[in-house]
Amino acid sequence: MHRTIRRLAAAFLLCVMVGIFPLVALWKNNLGQVPASAVYLPLLYTFLLVLVLYAGWLSLTRSPEKAALLCCASVIFLLMYGHLYNLVGSKVLLDFSIGYAKLFAAWFIIFAAVCILIIRARRLPNLWLLILPAGLLVLFNAVPIASSLIKAKQSTAQPLVAAAKSGQKDLPDIYYIVLDAYAREDIIKEVTGYDNSPFTGALKERGFYIPECAFSNYAVTELTLQSVLNYDTLDHLNGQKTDLILDNKAGKTFRSYGYQFVTGRGWAPFNDIQTSDVYLNYAIDQGVQDDLAQLRFASLYLNTTVFRLLTELYKNNPEKFSIIPFWEMVNKVGDTTLKGSTFWYLQNDYMFDSLQKIPEKPGSFFVYAHINAPHGPYIYNADGSFRDPFEVQDEEVLYRNAIIYLNKRILEVIDTLQKKSDPPPIIIIQGDHGMHKMTQGLDKHKILSAYYLPGTLNTPLYPTITPVNNFRLILRNYFDPTVELLPDVIFEKLVNEVEAIPASCDIEP
Repeated sequence: MHRTIRRLAAAFLLCVMVGIFPLVALWKNNLGQVPASAVYLPLLYTFLLVLVLYAGWLSLTRSPEKAALLCCASVIFLLMYGHLYNLVGSKVLLDFSIGYAKLFAAWFIIFAAVCILIIRARRLPNLWLLILPAGLLVLFNAVPIASSLIKAKQSTAQPLVAAAKSGQKDLPDIYYIVLDAYAREDIIKEVTGYDNSPFTGALKERGFYIPECAFSNYAVTELTLQSVLNYDTLDHLNGQKTDLILDNKAGKTFRSYGYQFVTGRGWAPFNDIQTSDVYLNYAIDQGVQDDLAQLRFASLYLNTTVFRLLTELYKNNPEKFSIIPFWEMVNKVGDTTLKGSTFWYLQNDYMFDSLQKIPEKPGSFFVYAHINAPHGPYIYNADGSFRDPFEVQDEEVLYRNAIIYLNKRILEVIDTLQKKSDPPPIIIIQGDHGMHKMTQGLDKHKILSAYYLPGTLNTPLYPTITPVNNFRLILRNYFDPTVELLPDVIFEKLVNEVEAIPASCDIEP
């Protein structure tokens, strides 16, 4: 009896190890992008799938060992097809296009052949010899995940700024407002035909300095924020990628001066600083269910499984296969797109509204406000109304409409901050990078950049200032004159290396 239980336990343990490995590996490869809460449900469904498969094969074969091997083969067949398709599905060999249908047929034949061999086998390997490598593979991926979760929990437990500091009123509020993918005026005109000079002119009228030759140091959100929030270039920074944003130097520095740190919901976990003193999340603050992360990870996970076949069938003939149920929307349309667009429409406006209320609150605030626009999903019509995400329209028009509305909203925020703040606030409005799909190379580094630094500056602004010097310039002028500025360098990613290019008004793409 005990021997039978051990055989059953070993067989099921092997199935579980093989079953959860693809999901755990996917989680580990997206570490910092996927919160734990988004993984629990897919993990539960995967476990139930393994349980059903093992029970089914066990009832047919009456052999725990054969059932385990057949279950593992089934799991690999079902959960690895999407990975295989990503690897070879789009390849052309000897003028022969593989494609999703042929690949699936070949994959099924291999699966059937393996099942037949297992069923007919007279001698089977010791399952414990298979459990060991399977367990090591899971452990190899689980350890960094656990380490990341522990760090996140420890970070969340950090105490907030002392109440005595929050009552100070002699420090200017500092606003770092990021408009994701907001390009420089000349690029907007070149790509979309829209003249953005009235907006930059309105900023100048309000006392803003607009660098003529504004570039981002990096062309990707994550790299830009790592650099800006730690006011250094990445080749000089140490630590985990997520730590550089979630536990950034700017937040610590301004907290030490008595500021309360304000952030908003980030697009992804790497940018979602929940340990700030004030955390603005529309879903939480308004009591709305926040399930975007679950939807996105479910979509990502399903596309690595046999459900990828349904995705490709639908993509290649949406009318014929419109009956395919997409639940969490494997193809990233439907509920996922609508919920995502709706959330960011509400979240962005919630951030703007919240910024306008900060001058009325006691204490001094350091605000990092990341607005996920004009970056897609394109959620704004030109008048600020919600755009139906399924309306097909030219991307240049969508980007232009987003710019038109954002300009109006930003000027409203600035007017309120300047009118109600005492002492006058410090405000930086900046793109983290330029347009993505519509520009290439150095043009992706050309960003909107606007500085409002009131008072007499010991170190003035200049035409080629880059974001890495944002907080160095603020610290040098208002807090610590010993802080040095860094060389303004653009890190342009080439094929196999990154080229460091000094920022200059003479740079050509």
